[in-house]
Amino acid sequence: MILYIDAGNTQTKWIISNNNQDIKSGNFNNSDINDFVIKEQLDEVFISSVNSTQFNQQLVSQLSVPTEVIFFAQKNQKFLPYSYSEDLGIDRWLGCLFVSKKVVENAILIDAGTAITIDFIKKGEHSPNFYEAGVILPGMHMFFNSLQRNTKKISLSSSEISDQINDTDSAVMHGFFMAVNGAIYKFIQFYELDKNNLMVFISGGDGLSITRSRYFDFSQSHTFIQNSVINGLKIYRELTFSDK
Repeated sequence: MILYIDAGNTQTKWIISNNNQDIKSGNFNNSDINDFVIKEQLDEVFISSVNSTQFNQQLVSQLSVPTEVIFFAQKNQKFLPYSYSEDLGIDRWLGCLFVSKKVVENAILIDAGTAITIDFIKKGEHSPNFYEAGVILPGMHMFFNSLQRNTKKISLSSSEISDQINDTDSAVMHGFFMAVNGAIYKFIQFYELDKNNLMVFISGGDGLSITRSRYFDFSQSHTFIQNSVINGLKIYRELTFSDK
């Protein structure tokens, strides 16, 4: 059995697969790492982490497996070329690696977690698909928390989005979705992408909320990915072993 782990900024998600079938999954807040226990017998562990070295060491210590079967994913130009600087997050790269194997056109991946990333996977004309670039925005909870922390009269009591903008809650909610979808539009415009020949993927805990807002221009033509990072880890494992 294979354990795939996506250690994000605030939460860690995991899936156990056996014979290419997901048999168990879960998640935990990073502050609760001491409670993370896997009882299944594992043959391999593949990890994507954007967390600290200390957190990663603690994560490994929670697993009762030899260290030689634990693999931390690393960006590989042979699997998905990129010209971005080396500070490109492994989570973003893995999500785009997964998307790159699914597309025959230009594509963008919107991943809505603690931060929201919009990344562009460029169709390769005479070479493999290529990671072109991306932008980073505050995620939904970061956006709300910033307003509440830094203003005296904004205290969000409901995250439901109404049809009208007639109170503070609706002003905040519509403001967030306008900002995110405006960023998506401007990103597409910046790279002069053709919306009619563009594949749109969305992932992350707040991804569905974004797609359900009235401002999302791809409501009928997008693909939702439950966890783009873990799906990317699966591709990464296949490519890693086939590359040897």
